Order: sequence, then C-alpha cells, then structure tokens
Amino acid sequence: MPGAYRAGRRGRLPGGTAGCREGRAQFVGVDGPARVRADLGASTLYRHFPRKEDLVEAMLDELIADVRRNAERADRIEDAREAFRYVFTHSCGMTPQEIALFAQLAAFSPGAGRHAQRLIISVVSPVAARLREADGLRPDITDDDLAMFVRMVEVADTPDRREKALDVIVTALTTAPSAQRSPSTG
Repeated sequence: MPGAYRAGRRGRLPGGTAGCREGRAQFVGVDGPARVRADLGASTLYRHFPRKEDLVEAMLDELIADVRRNAERADRIEDAREAFRYVFTHSCGMTPQEIALFAQLAAFSPGAGRHAQRLIISVVSPVAARLREADGLRPDITDDDLAMFVRMVEVADTPDRREKALDVIVTALTTAPSAQRSPSTG
C-alpha cells in the first residue's frame, strides 16, 4: 500500500502551508512551517516541492486563498466603485502575521516576488477593469501599480494605520486627476 500512504501524505501538503499562517509553526527557514504542520520529513516535502521556490510559491498561494475568496464576493456588488473599494480593502485583510509572512516569502527571491505580484494582480485586476470601464479609476493607474499599493498598505504597523492608508489610497485611485489639487495650486 505504498501508493495509499503517499496519497495520504500528499493530501496533507496544503495543510502544511496553511499551518504556517495559523501561527502553529515558527518561520525558521522555508520548509519549517510546512513540514511541522503536515508532519512530513524534509525528504518527503522535497519530493513534492523539488525547489524551495516551489514551496514558497505554494505557501504564497495558500496565504492569498482567503483574500481571493473575498474578492470573488465583489462580483455581486453592482456599483463598480464600491466593488473596487471592497476588493482593495479586503485584499489587504490578512492578519498581521499573514502579512508579515507574505512579505517575507515574497522577499525570498526575485521569482517569489514576481509570483506574489502576480497573485495580488489576479485579485485586484477584475474589479479594476470594471472600474476603468465605468471611468472611475484614474487612467494612469496600471494593475502593477495597484499591486504595489496593496503591498504598500501591507507594511502599515497597526490595523488603524492600515485602514487610514487604504482609505487615502482608494480615494486617490478613484478620483479623477483633474479633481485633485495640483502641487502648484497649493
């Protein structure tokens, strides 16, 4: 029954990545949280994730899964601006520990950073497209810009500051540049 044994262990791998965000394992190296949660040895883990980068990407995918589910709820919001605000504010809705881990994993390598960027873009781009169609998003803002703004908010050190940053950024993004004060007008 070696196949059944492997199948049972393989089923625990996603839980292994989830364990890192639930605070059940200290982040000491890339594979620590996944091995502790999934009760796997390093050799078993690396059969499923031959490169550390593969494991980092799987952990990033797991961390953003709840954010992605929140973003899908915006499809039911009729007003494009409100849908955008909902997704943007909920895309930054990870716990402080999850935010720190996401940032740490994204900094693991240039490839991990690009993967994290693609994940964030995949969350915000559908509502950004809706808002662009409604002429509610500044025309000079790209999906890459939006992902950068999300990551900027992630580094706020308290929930109150994160909420303020979100409000300021979302307001600036959804205000036409002509309606904003120019530096020359004071």
